[in-house]
Amino acid sequence: GRFSVRKVLIVSQFIISTCLIFATLVIWSQLHFMLNAKTGFDGDQQLVLNLNGEQAQRNSTLLASRLAASVNFKSVTKATAPLVSGDMNLYSSNKTIADKQIVFFDFAEVNYLKTLGLQVVAGTNFAPETFNNTNMLEDMELHDFGKQVILNEEAAKLLGFDPYKAPGQYVSHLHNGIIYQYKIAGVVKNYHYFSLHASIGPCAIMGINPMRCTTIIAKLDGRHAAAAVAYASDQWKKLNPDTPFSYGFLDAIFQADYAQDQREQQMISIFAGLATFISCLGLLGLITYTV
Repeated sequence: GRFSVRKVLIVSQFIISTCLIFATLVIWSQLHFMLNAKTGFDGDQQLVLNLNGEQAQRNSTLLASRLAASVNFKSVTKATAPLVSGDMNLYSSNKTIADKQIVFFDFAEVNYLKTLGLQVVAGTNFAPETFNNTNMLEDMELHDFGKQVILNEEAAKLLGFDPYKAPGQYVSHLHNGIIYQYKIAGVVKNYHYFSLHASIGPCAIMGINPMRCTTIIAKLDGRHAAAAVAYASDQWKKLNPDTPFSYGFLDAIFQADYAQDQREQQMISIFAGLATFISCLGLLGLITYTV
Protein backbone atom coordinates (compact mmCIF):
# COMPACT_ATOMS: atom_id res chain seq x y z
CA GLY A 1 0.00 0.00 0.00
CA ARG A 2 2.99 2.33 0.24
CA PHE A 3 3.66 4.95 -2.44
CA SER A 4 5.97 3.43 -5.06
CA VAL A 5 7.76 5.51 -7.69
CA ARG A 6 8.29 2.36 -9.70
CA LYS A 7 4.55 1.63 -9.82
CA VAL A 8 3.74 5.24 -10.79
CA LEU A 9 6.26 5.14 -13.64
CA ILE A 10 4.95 1.81 -14.90
CA VAL A 11 1.31 2.96 -14.85
CA SER A 12 2.22 6.32 -16.46
CA GLN A 13 4.16 4.52 -19.15
CA PHE A 14 1.20 2.37 -20.12
CA ILE A 15 -1.25 5.31 -20.00
CA ILE A 16 0.93 7.40 -22.33
CA SER A 17 1.39 4.46 -24.70
CA THR A 18 -2.36 3.83 -24.79
CA CYS A 19 -3.07 7.51 -25.53
CA LEU A 20 -0.56 7.57 -28.38
CA ILE A 21 -2.01 4.42 -29.91
CA PHE A 22 -5.54 5.82 -29.61
CA ALA A 23 -4.46 9.14 -31.19
CA THR A 24 -2.86 7.24 -34.08
CA LEU A 25 -6.06 5.31 -34.74
CA VAL A 26 -8.17 8.50 -34.66
CA ILE A 27 -5.88 10.40 -37.05
CA TRP A 28 -5.65 7.39 -39.37
CA SER A 29 -9.43 7.08 -39.52
CA GLN A 30 -9.85 10.81 -40.23
CA LEU A 31 -7.24 10.78 -42.97
CA HIS A 32 -8.74 7.63 -44.46
CA PHE A 33 -12.12 9.36 -44.53
CA MET A 34 -10.75 12.47 -46.26
CA LEU A 35 -8.86 10.47 -48.87
CA ASN A 36 -11.82 8.22 -49.67
CA ALA A 37 -14.89 10.40 -49.08
CA LYS A 38 -16.97 11.43 -52.08
CA THR A 39 -16.06 14.92 -53.27
CA GLY A 40 -19.11 15.46 -55.46
CA PHE A 41 -17.11 15.58 -58.69
CA ASP A 42 -15.32 12.99 -60.81
CA GLY A 43 -11.64 13.37 -59.99
CA ASP A 44 -10.53 9.98 -61.24
CA GLN A 45 -8.39 9.72 -64.41
CA GLN A 46 -8.58 13.46 -65.05
CA LEU A 47 -5.55 14.73 -66.96
CA VAL A 48 -4.82 18.41 -66.28
CA LEU A 49 -2.69 20.31 -68.81
CA ASN A 50 -1.24 23.67 -67.75
CA LEU A 51 -1.38 26.23 -70.55
CA ASN A 52 1.78 27.86 -69.31
CA GLY A 53 2.52 30.46 -71.94
CA GLU A 54 1.04 32.61 -74.69
CA GLN A 55 1.77 30.00 -77.37
CA ALA A 56 -0.05 27.26 -75.44
CA GLN A 57 -3.05 29.49 -74.74
CA ARG A 58 -3.25 30.58 -78.36
CA ASN A 59 -3.32 26.97 -79.59
CA SER A 60 -5.39 25.58 -76.73
CA THR A 61 -8.67 25.32 -78.66
CA LEU A 62 -7.04 23.27 -81.41
CA LEU A 63 -5.28 21.07 -78.84
CA ALA A 64 -8.52 20.48 -76.94
CA SER A 65 -10.33 19.53 -80.14
CA ARG A 66 -7.59 17.02 -81.04
CA LEU A 67 -7.77 15.43 -77.62
CA ALA A 68 -11.57 15.25 -77.80
CA ALA A 69 -11.31 13.47 -81.17
CA SER A 70 -9.01 10.79 -79.74
CA VAL A 71 -10.42 7.48 -78.49
CA ASN A 72 -8.13 7.83 -75.47
CA PHE A 73 -10.33 10.59 -74.01
CA LYS A 74 -13.96 10.55 -72.95
CA SER A 75 -14.50 14.28 -72.49
CA VAL A 76 -12.37 17.42 -72.72
CA THR A 77 -12.90 20.97 -71.50
CA LYS A 78 -10.98 24.18 -70.97
CA ALA A 79 -11.11 26.30 -67.83
CA THR A 80 -9.29 28.99 -65.92
CA ALA A 81 -8.44 26.42 -63.20
CA PRO A 82 -9.19 22.76 -62.46
CA LEU A 83 -11.85 23.54 -59.82
CA VAL A 84 -11.83 27.15 -58.65
CA SER A 85 -9.91 30.18 -59.86
CA GLY A 86 -11.12 33.12 -57.79
CA ASP A 87 -14.15 34.86 -56.36
CA MET A 88 -16.49 37.75 -57.18
CA ASN A 89 -19.35 39.59 -55.59
CA LEU A 90 -22.85 38.52 -56.59
CA TYR A 91 -26.31 39.54 -55.47
CA SER A 92 -29.84 38.84 -56.64
CA SER A 93 -30.84 41.33 -59.32
CA ASN A 94 -34.00 42.21 -57.40
CA LYS A 95 -31.82 43.31 -54.46
CA THR A 96 -29.07 45.90 -54.03
CA ILE A 97 -25.29 45.87 -53.78
CA ALA A 98 -25.72 46.01 -50.02
CA ASP A 99 -26.88 42.38 -50.27
CA LYS A 100 -23.79 41.20 -52.15
CA GLN A 101 -22.14 37.90 -51.26
CA ILE A 102 -18.67 36.64 -52.12
CA VAL A 103 -18.94 33.58 -54.34
CA PHE A 104 -16.08 31.40 -55.56
CA PHE A 105 -15.90 30.97 -59.32
CA ASP A 106 -14.47 28.84 -62.05
CA PHE A 107 -14.76 29.93 -65.66
CA ALA A 108 -14.96 27.27 -68.34
CA GLU A 109 -16.39 25.90 -71.55
CA VAL A 110 -19.68 24.05 -71.87
CA ASN A 111 -18.11 20.58 -71.45
CA TYR A 112 -17.00 21.46 -67.91
CA LEU A 113 -19.99 19.87 -66.15
CA LYS A 114 -19.79 16.70 -68.23
CA THR A 115 -16.02 16.31 -67.84
CA LEU A 116 -16.07 16.77 -64.07
CA GLY A 117 -19.25 14.78 -63.60
CA LEU A 118 -21.12 17.58 -61.82
CA GLN A 119 -24.79 16.80 -61.19
CA VAL A 120 -27.37 19.35 -62.35
CA VAL A 121 -30.29 19.43 -59.88
CA ALA A 122 -32.28 22.22 -61.58
CA GLY A 123 -32.19 23.94 -64.95
CA THR A 124 -29.58 23.15 -67.59
CA ASN A 125 -25.98 23.72 -68.55
CA PHE A 126 -25.10 27.18 -69.85
CA ALA A 127 -25.38 27.61 -73.63
CA PRO A 128 -22.33 27.95 -75.91
CA GLU A 129 -21.38 31.54 -76.73
CA THR A 130 -19.12 33.22 -79.27
CA PHE A 131 -16.35 35.52 -78.05
CA ASN A 132 -14.53 37.85 -80.44
CA ASN A 133 -12.35 39.85 -78.08
CA THR A 134 -8.58 39.42 -78.49
CA ASN A 135 -7.46 42.18 -76.12
CA MET A 136 -6.42 40.29 -73.01
CA LEU A 137 -5.37 43.50 -71.21
CA GLU A 138 -8.89 44.78 -70.62
CA ASP A 139 -11.21 43.72 -67.79
CA MET A 140 -12.70 40.28 -68.41
CA GLU A 141 -16.14 41.53 -67.41
CA LEU A 142 -16.33 43.81 -70.46
CA HIS A 143 -16.35 41.19 -73.22
CA ASP A 144 -15.05 37.85 -71.98
CA PHE A 145 -17.67 36.58 -69.51
CA GLY A 146 -20.64 34.57 -70.64
CA LYS A 147 -24.18 35.80 -70.13
CA GLN A 148 -25.25 32.78 -68.07
CA VAL A 149 -24.09 31.34 -64.78
CA ILE A 150 -24.46 28.05 -62.94
CA LEU A 151 -24.66 28.12 -59.14
CA ASN A 152 -24.10 25.35 -56.66
CA GLU A 153 -26.88 24.73 -54.13
CA GLU A 154 -25.06 26.67 -51.42
CA ALA A 155 -24.65 29.76 -53.63
CA ALA A 156 -28.31 29.68 -54.63
CA LYS A 157 -29.41 29.59 -50.98
CA LEU A 158 -26.94 32.30 -49.95
CA LEU A 159 -28.25 34.61 -52.66
CA GLY A 160 -31.82 34.09 -51.49
CA PHE A 161 -33.05 31.61 -54.09
CA ASP A 162 -34.76 28.27 -53.81
CA PRO A 163 -32.17 26.07 -55.59
CA TYR A 164 -34.90 24.28 -57.53
CA LYS A 165 -36.54 27.53 -58.68
CA ALA A 166 -33.40 29.60 -59.28
CA PRO A 167 -32.96 28.86 -63.03
CA GLY A 168 -34.31 31.76 -65.06
CA GLN A 169 -33.60 34.29 -62.31
CA TYR A 170 -30.82 36.90 -62.58
CA VAL A 171 -27.83 37.81 -60.46
CA SER A 172 -25.80 41.01 -60.60
CA HIS A 173 -22.10 41.76 -60.23
CA LEU A 174 -20.56 45.19 -59.58
CA HIS A 175 -17.10 45.88 -61.00
CA ASN A 176 -15.40 49.24 -61.55
CA GLY A 177 -18.68 51.08 -61.24
CA ILE A 178 -20.49 48.93 -63.81
CA ILE A 179 -23.28 46.50 -62.90
CA TYR A 180 -23.33 43.30 -64.95
CA GLN A 181 -26.28 40.91 -65.03
CA TYR A 182 -26.16 37.16 -65.59
CA LYS A 183 -29.00 34.70 -66.05
CA ILE A 184 -28.97 31.59 -63.85
CA ALA A 185 -29.00 28.67 -66.28
CA GLY A 186 -28.88 25.91 -63.72
CA VAL A 187 -27.95 24.73 -60.25
CA VAL A 188 -25.53 21.89 -59.53
CA LYS A 189 -25.33 19.67 -56.49
CA ASN A 190 -22.80 20.86 -53.90
CA TYR A 191 -19.27 19.56 -54.39
CA HIS A 192 -15.92 20.05 -52.66
CA TYR A 193 -13.92 22.48 -54.78
CA PHE A 194 -11.50 22.82 -51.85
CA SER A 195 -10.25 19.97 -49.68
CA LEU A 196 -12.49 18.22 -47.16
CA HIS A 197 -10.84 20.34 -44.47
CA ALA A 198 -13.19 23.13 -45.56
CA SER A 199 -16.98 23.09 -45.60
CA ILE A 200 -18.69 23.53 -48.96
CA GLY A 201 -19.27 27.21 -49.66
CA PRO A 202 -20.96 29.15 -52.46
CA CYS A 203 -19.53 28.46 -55.90
CA ALA A 204 -20.46 29.33 -59.46
CA ILE A 205 -19.40 28.38 -62.98
CA MET A 206 -19.56 30.71 -65.97
CA GLY A 207 -18.63 30.54 -69.64
CA ILE A 208 -15.60 32.53 -70.72
CA ASN A 209 -13.58 33.56 -73.73
CA PRO A 210 -11.40 30.50 -74.52
CA MET A 211 -8.36 32.77 -74.77
CA ARG A 212 -8.66 33.38 -71.03
CA CYS A 213 -8.42 29.67 -70.19
CA THR A 214 -5.19 28.47 -68.62
CA THR A 215 -6.08 24.78 -68.11
CA ILE A 216 -7.30 21.84 -70.15
CA ILE A 217 -9.07 19.07 -68.22
CA ALA A 218 -9.38 15.77 -70.08
CA LYS A 219 -11.19 12.70 -68.80
CA LEU A 220 -9.11 9.67 -69.75
CA ASP A 221 -10.26 6.27 -70.82
CA GLY A 222 -8.67 4.42 -67.91
CA ARG A 223 -7.75 1.46 -70.11
CA HIS A 224 -5.44 3.66 -72.19
CA ALA A 225 -4.04 6.09 -69.62
CA ALA A 226 -0.40 5.81 -70.72
CA ALA A 227 -1.34 6.11 -74.40
CA ALA A 228 -3.52 9.13 -73.61
CA VAL A 229 -0.70 10.99 -71.85
CA ALA A 230 1.70 10.12 -74.68
CA TYR A 231 -0.81 11.35 -77.28
CA ALA A 232 -1.38 14.59 -75.38
CA SER A 233 2.38 15.13 -75.13
CA ASP A 234 2.86 14.47 -78.83
CA GLN A 235 0.10 16.88 -79.86
CA TRP A 236 1.40 19.49 -77.43
CA LYS A 237 4.90 19.36 -78.93
CA LYS A 238 3.51 19.70 -82.46
CA LEU A 239 1.47 22.78 -81.55
CA ASN A 240 3.69 24.32 -78.87
CA PRO A 241 7.31 23.43 -79.68
CA ASP A 242 8.63 26.34 -77.63
CA THR A 243 6.58 25.63 -74.49
CA PRO A 244 7.33 22.80 -72.02
CA PHE A 245 4.65 20.14 -71.63
CA SER A 246 3.28 20.45 -68.09
CA TYR A 247 0.60 18.12 -66.76
CA GLY A 248 -0.80 16.51 -63.64
CA PHE A 249 -3.81 14.53 -62.47
CA LEU A 250 -6.74 16.14 -60.72
CA ASP A 251 -6.99 13.58 -57.91
CA ALA A 252 -3.29 14.06 -57.08
CA ILE A 253 -3.67 17.85 -57.12
CA PHE A 254 -6.72 17.64 -54.86
CA GLN A 255 -5.14 15.20 -52.42
CA ALA A 256 -1.94 17.26 -52.18
CA ASP A 257 -3.82 19.26 -49.53
CA TYR A 258 -3.56 16.23 -47.27
CA ALA A 259 0.25 15.95 -47.43
CA GLN A 260 0.64 17.59 -44.02
CA ASP A 261 -1.96 15.24 -42.53
CA GLN A 262 -0.09 12.24 -43.92
CA ARG A 263 3.19 13.48 -42.45
CA GLU A 264 1.56 14.00 -39.06
CA GLN A 265 0.07 10.52 -39.22
CA GLN A 266 3.47 9.03 -39.98
CA MET A 267 5.15 10.91 -37.13
CA ILE A 268 2.53 9.94 -34.56
CA SER A 269 2.60 6.33 -35.78
CA ILE A 270 6.37 6.26 -35.24
CA PHE A 271 6.07 7.70 -31.74
CA ALA A 272 3.22 5.34 -30.91
CA GLY A 273 5.31 2.40 -32.10
CA LEU A 274 8.26 3.53 -30.01
CA ALA A 275 6.05 4.02 -26.95
CA THR A 276 4.55 0.56 -27.39
CA PHE A 277 8.01 -0.95 -27.79
CA ILE A 278 9.28 0.81 -24.66
CA SER A 279 6.18 -0.31 -22.75
CA CYS A 280 6.84 -3.91 -23.77
CA LEU A 281 10.43 -3.58 -22.60
CA GLY A 282 9.17 -2.15 -19.31
CA LEU A 283 6.69 -5.00 -18.95
CA LEU A 284 9.44 -7.51 -19.69
CA GLY A 285 11.69 -5.83 -17.12
CA LEU A 286 8.90 -5.85 -14.55
CA ILE A 287 8.25 -9.57 -15.06
CA THR A 288 11.97 -10.33 -14.85
CA TYR A 289 12.34 -8.22 -11.69
CA THR A 290 9.28 -9.83 -10.08
CA VAL A 291 10.38 -13.36 -10.90
